[in-house]
Order: sequence, then structure tokens, then C-alpha cells
Amino acid sequence: MIRWLLDLGHSHYKAAVAQDRSLLADSFTVLPAGNNVAWPLAALQRHGTPDEIVVAAVIPAIERDAALAALDTAAPALRPVRRVHLTSPRRFGDLENGYREPGRLGIDRFAALAGARSLVKTPLIVADAGSALTIDAADAAGCHLGGWILPGIERSREALARLDPLLAAIPAEPTEFGLDTASAIAGGLLHAQAGAIERMRRLLKQRGLRPVSVFLTGGGGAALLPLLSCEAVYDPLLVLRGMLIMAAGD
Repeated sequence: MIRWLLDLGHSHYKAAVAQDRSLLADSFTVLPAGNNVAWPLAALQRHGTPDEIVVAAVIPAIERDAALAALDTAAPALRPVRRVHLTSPRRFGDLENGYREPGRLGIDRFAALAGARSLVKTPLIVADAGSALTIDAADAAGCHLGGWILPGIERSREALARLDPLLAAIPAEPTEFGLDTASAIAGGLLHAQAGAIERMRRLLKQRGLRPVSVFLTGGGGAALLPLLSCEAVYDPLLVLRGMLIMAAGD
């Protein structure tokens, strides 16, 4: 079976193709979010017409529908293809959703947990660094312990700019210690994200949950990798990997 996997986030859309239970990494594409998005049809259609299109959307339904309508306009042959819209369940396999209202957990967060859970059976942390930084934890039995949501780097920079436009007007590369305002902001925002991940890992260890496996994903995940004091895995396909697992019913 050929599946197209579409992860529709607030700032970016991610797309990939899966054949049966294998995710085809060469089809992975990240593109800016928007109703008139230019879908990467060449990369997706290279693997044939899909049998179904699997969608995980955290954006409002009206934006999701507009993005899918743009896809159908670009490739009218896709209109009859079955759509599968994923939502966060109470339980999937041995992964238990810890939210009081399970459906309110972002499907991207649940799918990322499912993707990580398919790789390890240890206590784990998944940090997804995008327009927001989400950090979720699960124990070795697959119980989601909950998580945190922080503003992403760009959202934090925008907040500083509202206080004083000069604070965030000049982008800079983060350094260990900032020696001017721009590098101090860049380093502070990045190290704050890494510190939140380290803090959650410490809390799990205080509960006696170890060893803790740490997974990073999202566009900002790679930048966090060298800042952590622990081993971690950066997998930009983690959400899509979990979507495939959920769609295939594994």
C-alpha cells in the first residue's frame, strides 16, 4: 500500500510517502504552511498514486481543508483517494494518552510519542522544536506522563521585539556566553530550550525512571542536539513515523 503522510503544523507542513510499513525518506519535504501551498508533487508522485492520504493537523479545520483543497487542485486525480484524519486516542497499542481529555493532546505530539515508542521500550522524552517547543514524557510501560509547551525560538524573539524592536532586530548565532545583545538573546533562547529538556530528564530520573531515551524532532531539533549533556537522537521524520504506525494499526 502507498500512503501519503501529511503533517500540517502552524508554520510548516511536512510530507512523505510510505510503502507498506516503510517510510521513504527520499520523499520527505518541509514547506511553508499556507492555504495556497505549493505541494511537492514531483517528490510524492515519484512513488506512484497513493491508496490513501493520512493527515495529522493541529491547525484549524478551515485551514486544513484549504490546504487539502490546494492539493486536489494541483493534482485532481487525488480527489477520489481516501483520506484518513488522525486524532489523539486514549490508547494506541501499549501507548496510553495521559491527557485528561485525550483528544486535546496535539496529534503531532501523540504521533511523535508513537514513533519513539516503536524504537525503544525505555522511559523516554520527545522534544519537538518548531513554532513551539513541546516536550513529552512516557514511562517504560508506555504511559504518557504529560508534557510542557514553550514558545519556539522565533515566537520568543517576536515577544522580545514587542518590548523593544532593537532587542531582536539583529539575528545572531548563539554562543556559549553572549558578548553582545544579539548573541546573548540567541544563546539564551536556545539554552533555555535545552535546559527544559534537561529538567524533564532530571524529573524522570528522580522518579526512578531510567535509562531515559531522548528524541528530538522538528526544524529546531538539530540545533539542540549538541547542547544536551545526555545522548539524544535527532529524527526529523519522527512524527511521520508515528503517523504511519497509527495508520497501519501496528
